[in-house]
Amino acid sequence: MFKLSSLSSKTKKNLLFALLTISLLCNLLLGYFLWDAKKSLAHTPSNQKNHKLTVATALPTIKYFLEEYAKDRLKEYNIDLDVQYISSGFKQTNELLLNKKVDAKLDAHVHDLNIFNKENPNIPDQDKLTFSQVVYLAKFGLFAKPNTFNNLEGIQKNNHPNNLKILMPQDNFQRSLALRVLQELKIIEEINPKRTLSTEEQFNLKTTDFKSTNLYPDIEYTTESNLMTITSRFLAPNDFDLCLNYPTLMGLGINNFISLGIMQKPTNLDDIIYSYTISLVTTNNNKNNWKIKILQDILKEEEAIEYMEKSQFATNFYMIPRQEVKQISKNIKDKYLGKTGAAPASN
Repeated sequence: MFKLSSLSSKTKKNLLFALLTISLLCNLLLGYFLWDAKKSLAHTPSNQKNHKLTVATALPTIKYFLEEYAKDRLKEYNIDLDVQYISSGFKQTNELLLNKKVDAKLDAHVHDLNIFNKENPNIPDQDKLTFSQVVYLAKFGLFAKPNTFNNLEGIQKNNHPNNLKILMPQDNFQRSLALRVLQELKIIEEINPKRTLSTEEQFNLKTTDFKSTNLYPDIEYTTESNLMTITSRFLAPNDFDLCLNYPTLMGLGINNFISLGIMQKPTNLDDIIYSYTISLVTTNNNKNNWKIKILQDILKEEEAIEYMEKSQFATNFYMIPRQEVKQISKNIKDKYLGKTGAAPASN
């Protein structure tokens, strides 16, 4: 029989060392498997506490995305998404966020929250609305009534010698966007193209800053203070030839308006147009909430972007590509957050 006593002292030490090493390795492996099993168990949805995330929106496009895509993705993180949808109720979603009835809202651009914060100066800093992350750039365009004009050529001087009567938004941000669209379509041009505009002036363009180009007749502008009623006003019996508004609000596919031209997505990520991007909005005291961070990650997933681009609303917006989200969001925070506001009503 083999006896340990028959081994040399050196051999005994080597054997003891080997046994201790093997024992240590076994304990380490056992510890790892126990830790891994515990971690897997902890991340199993049935073994985790569910958390609630409430997001408000006034846009049907966002309601569709949140309920049809984001809700299932958030469940993978044990987050139950509650979508508070108030059709066209942009002010109401602001109030819901301010009063902590929701964790975030997704239906506005940075200028909207700037206006809200300035109109409510007594809000504590921690409760002020703040920009979080861009999602999509809503298209803005020029529209004609059914059976009137089919293209831009139809409103040119040689086909329409009389003044063009155009209905458009009154507030300085939407009015400026409307004028930029007409300029992009080469219907109007700046009277003084060499002047340098401040940020405030760029968001307060006036009809008197422009004139019709040679191809088009003069324009008579009428402004509407309520963005939500532009469509119904344009549909009512009147002599308006054209209207400038968002396709989503015009109800394209329902009201049979003719689209004569749509704002193009800028190639320069610093373009001022990106400040109009529909974005995730939270409050200062909630912007670093872990549930918000997860929602941010989901919003910029390639799969999420592709889902929206295949949706029934896809013709109404430009999704911001994943690789552009960070830069555009940074530009908005640096250049526009807290730095713009409403201007007195003007044409």
